[in-house]
Amino acid sequence: MNALIDGLRGGMDYGDGRWQGFINNNVDVTIDLGKVEKLKSIHADFMQTIGPEVYFPKEVIIEISDDGKNFTKLTHIENTISSKMTGLLFKSFGWEGTSQGRFIHYVAVPDTSHGGWLFTDEITIW
Repeated sequence: MNALIDGLRGGMDYGDGRWQGFINNNVDVTIDLGKVEKLKSIHADFMQTIGPEVYFPKEVIIEISDDGKNFTKLTHIENTISSKMTGLLFKSFGWEGTSQGRFIHYVAVPDTSHGGWLFTDEITIW
């Protein structure tokens, strides 16, 4: 899944090769920073366009760890945007604060009540 951490952002079309699609599955990514780093922000952008059944995640969970085994939850975000909202929509789901860790675990859970795709373009870490 290097496409989620290659620094290249997706454009206005999920078919541009930079958006990564997940059909009826979680986006479940663990990133190893190589050493414990100070963290201030962890975000990922998602797209919603209901015609082709692309929806925002139902929820996002972000965790960190020093050892890759024992994770501490930084945030749990519930989506507040309706799955019926029309048009092309973008939303960043993330955490901001002060922490440190070597491993970042980012999970976006689809809303299984309507199925469809999750499309994300990049996980950014500061």
